[in-house]
This record gives sequence, structure tokens and C-alpha cells, in this order.
Amino acid sequence: MPSIHWKIVALEETHLWNKVVIESTGRIWGLYLFAANHQVHCCEITPSYELNLIESITERAIDDDTFDDVRNADAFSEQMAYWHCSAIDRIKDEFFHDFGVREINDELTYEDALAEMLDYCGGNQNVPRAVSITQERTTT
Repeated sequence: MPSIHWKIVALEETHLWNKVVIESTGRIWGLYLFAANHQVHCCEITPSYELNLIESITERAIDDDTFDDVRNADAFSEQMAYWHCSAIDRIKDEFFHDFGVREINDELTYEDALAEMLDYCGGNQNVPRAVSITQERTTT
């Protein structure tokens, strides 16, 4: 039975946002799901992780309108990004949520397992929020 080592990483992406939004939100992190044991090669020798956007989180509590703006921006953002494994592996542990290694059914493809995990992370607010500790650690 194959296994996948799922993780979430929080990447600070404030520099990608409009200054008007940042005035309300403070810093903004993108939460990305990836398989730590699944590397891809994007037309180069250096291996990369395929990062899949779950959602963006903000440093400050935000009102409903700003929350809607952030979610709408997420919907129109690239849902997938590729980062060199070495760049992700250098990030401090506190910016990760580690699900550990999970066995997957032989009948599931990687894409099916990814879709299930993205659904789980998107619907289970306790999971992505585990990474929101980045807010506390970087603001103190």
C-alpha cells in the first residue's frame, strides 16, 4: 500500500497583496498542502515540491468584508506552486503542520488522494489553524 507524507507550510505572502488590504490584515500567509515524499522536476534537475493552496490567513482579526476579499483573492490566485525542496526544507518547523505518513488505498491515484486531503483541510478549520501559530510567533 503506498503512503504519502502530508504537510502544510505557511509562506508569508504579504508582498503579493494590495497595500489597502494589508492595512486591514497586517501580514498574510498562504497555507499550502504538499506531499513531503513526492518530488517533481520542473524542466530542471533540482527537485521541487508541488504546493497546493488551502487558504490565506491574516495577522490581524478582520471584518467580514475583508475576509470575503481575502477568500475571493484566494479563488483567483494560482492554486498550485512549485518550490525547490531545499527552499521549503530550510523553513523553520513552526511554519509547518505535519500530518505524518498516511497509507492510501491502492485504488486511489495521487491526484485523488490530494483532492481528498485538500477537501479535509478546507473543511476542517482545526487543521490549517494549527499553522496559524506563525501569527503569534512572528508578532512577538
